[in-house]
Amino acid sequence: MNTPLVSVIIPVFNQGKLAVQAIDSVLSQRYPHVQAIVVDDGSTDGTADLIAQQFGDRITLIRQTNKGPSAASNAALGVAQGDIIALMGGDDLCTPDRLAHQVEILSSGHWDIVFSRPTLIDEQGVTLEDARYPVFFDTRRHQAVFTSLYFDDNYFCAPSATMHRAVVDSVGPFHEGLIQLQDYDYWLRAAGQGYRLGIFDTRVVKYRRHVGNLSTTRRDFATRAEIPVVLKRALRLARPEVIRPLFPGLVLPVANPAQPLSPFEHSTLLLAHSREEVRLAGLDCAISLLDDPSAPASAHGAVDVFRYIYEAGQDRD
Repeated sequence: MNTPLVSVIIPVFNQGKLAVQAIDSVLSQRYPHVQAIVVDDGSTDGTADLIAQQFGDRITLIRQTNKGPSAASNAALGVAQGDIIALMGGDDLCTPDRLAHQVEILSSGHWDIVFSRPTLIDEQGVTLEDARYPVFFDTRRHQAVFTSLYFDDNYFCAPSATMHRAVVDSVGPFHEGLIQLQDYDYWLRAAGQGYRLGIFDTRVVKYRRHVGNLSTTRRDFATRAEIPVVLKRALRLARPEVIRPLFPGLVLPVANPAQPLSPFEHSTLLLAHSREEVRLAGLDCAISLLDDPSAPASAHGAVDVFRYIYEAGQDRD
């Protein structure tokens, strides 16, 4: 098997001994060529010193003021040397064969980013039932990855992600303005560029479920606020020729599939979503269509824009 260097990105924040366990699971890989990059995102509990003492020069340790998980991941990407990039949670675990398994899949040439279904564990490392977090295990989804992510929300376990460096070079850094959905944003951007994302059943990551630094209320609020931003951004940044065929009946027929989506098409796709906060964003987009009375009728398929807005508003009742 080809053995390219794999750079494993491990952001940590106040995770202490759990972070030590996570890093140790990366350094214990059977795969021979691993660069472990740990970014301490302003821990205040001595996590960085504990890690430095435990691992020394076996890892690359970056210390930064608290800037959030995206900034931590981006700092690691800035020093990553591998042709393959793997993500890892600061309190999660990976099995000794994780990288060997995922590099073999990537080496087949059929996939650009691969994920595994995780084993769920609690704070003490006890295995939990899949039903405790079913999003990772529900296979009833749209066939295309972009549409399934768009309509069904994120179902990829980020700490199980391993990807070709070329994907990172093309898609770019994680969005540092997002707190909850930076991974979701990244997978949508990658799928919208035409990259192939695959999920596999071999469980090579143990994903720890416990109360994080944000309260449930704050997490839910951040998620609701970020979802419309992420989906609008995904539609704007995607290659039209990639996503136009995925939404028959929701986008207008065009001679050139690379033609950018019109504001009308953006509004239609947002209004087709099941989440109210996304539909509200679509309604706002639809209302803005009347800001330009000179726009040709072909831009919205000769639809009566006022009637379109009125009926979209009625659908919310």
